[in-house]
Amino acid sequence: MFRKYWNFITGFITLDVKERNESQDAAMLIRIISLDYIVYFLISSLLMTFLYKYLIAIFCLIFVASCLMCFIFTYEGLNKVGYYTLIGTLVASSCTLGITLGWRCHYQWSIVVAIILAYYSTSLDRQVKTRLTQVFITVMSALAIFSAFYGSIPTSRRGVLIAMDILAALLYSTSLSIIAYYFNKKFNSTEESLRQANEDLLKMATIDPLTQLYNRRSMNEYLSTLAYEHARKNDSFAIAIADIDFFKKVNDNYGHDSGDYILQSVSDIFRKAIEGRGRVARWGGEEFLFTFENMTADQAYKILDNIRASIENTPFYYKNNKLNITITAGLEDYSEINGIEATISKADDKLYEGKNTGRNKVVM
Repeated sequence: MFRKYWNFITGFITLDVKERNESQDAAMLIRIISLDYIVYFLISSLLMTFLYKYLIAIFCLIFVASCLMCFIFTYEGLNKVGYYTLIGTLVASSCTLGITLGWRCHYQWSIVVAIILAYYSTSLDRQVKTRLTQVFITVMSALAIFSAFYGSIPTSRRGVLIAMDILAALLYSTSLSIIAYYFNKKFNSTEESLRQANEDLLKMATIDPLTQLYNRRSMNEYLSTLAYEHARKNDSFAIAIADIDFFKKVNDNYGHDSGDYILQSVSDIFRKAIEGRGRVARWGGEEFLFTFENMTADQAYKILDNIRASIENTPFYYKNNKLNITITAGLEDYSEINGIEATISKADDKLYEGKNTGRNKVVM
């Protein structure tokens, strides 16, 4: 039974705001803090009635009504109105109840909650927030000075004072925990957005958008790393350049979309075959560059020839047209004497040797 009512309450609190451009988190924050203070002021009103302080009890009920309005505003697409009304209510209640009841009753601490709420807002600039904070601190200081000489609840009412202590402790610890939660949520959301944006930028800088392989720029950087490791540890690696045979005929006969399809399909095969053995990048057009790490060209030859055979034996279908695709590749050991550019150039020469001698082969 309790869970049923709890689910109803939480479901009601978490209803979407009316306007889509309003912040759901801000609405949730206003609702929960408003409910906290509605309970707080209701209990305070009862305590004041018990002490025969009827005027203060009425003030507490007025603050209940004000917090209830803040709560309702969030369902009408008026988050900002509810937000500023809530801050105003907290400051007004702090001043009114702080002056009439004294520092010992803890109502002044609502100004601290108001300060933190003000800093949560994104619609206020930093200068306004700073000025508000200065005003609120001044008000609290004035309350502290005034309350040092005045307090309308006699110390003989120890039970009431203890009840107010417990009530205040629960209210402020709960309210500050809730605000801290939403601050943390906002911070984490911003961090996640920034991380995702950085990842997207990095992907744009390193990945070819069509094939999802590394692009030429990122492969050049990686080749420099391999060359550095070779000089430091003498790690061997081989470089190969592969080209799709008669790719222009595919575009001419079936259109550029068919060419994109072939590039993507062949790239998928390349990526899976080279995983854990090196890297493959789209070098330009229908040309691809491979690195085979910790192996010589002799060792890499078998892997590359298996890739070539896999392409040859894979049927590619585009709009019910079966396309027979083959590749030709040139393979060369990296030489520190020659450097990266010369090694690539030698692999490229072997690629064209393969094209001139029948295609669909790996030349080493």
